[in-house]
Amino acid sequence: VMDPRVKTSASEIEAHHAISMRLSAAMARAAEALRGGGRGAEAPAGVRRLHAQLTQLLDTVEDVDALPTPAVRAAVDETIAALVAQLARGGPLP
Repeated sequence: VMDPRVKTSASEIEAHHAISMRLSAAMARAAEALRGGGRGAEAPAGVRRLHAQLTQLLDTVEDVDALPTPAVRAAVDETIAALVAQLARGGPLP
């Protein structure tokens, strides 16, 4: 049962959660790259910056109990895509 004071719909709460989980998963991948993927390898350039951006986006998303704005959702998509591209250039992670 939802708190009657919450004005966010169940579908928006689910979408909000999905965005938070995508950010968390991307942050975990970036952190793994920064640790060298467990192989002592150097992280690809830019991963630290992207990890910081992902952290800031997660803070932005979690600060409100509503679906993030289209601009924030676009920033999430762009930052995750940039991380994937950066990791691909630096070699695969396990």
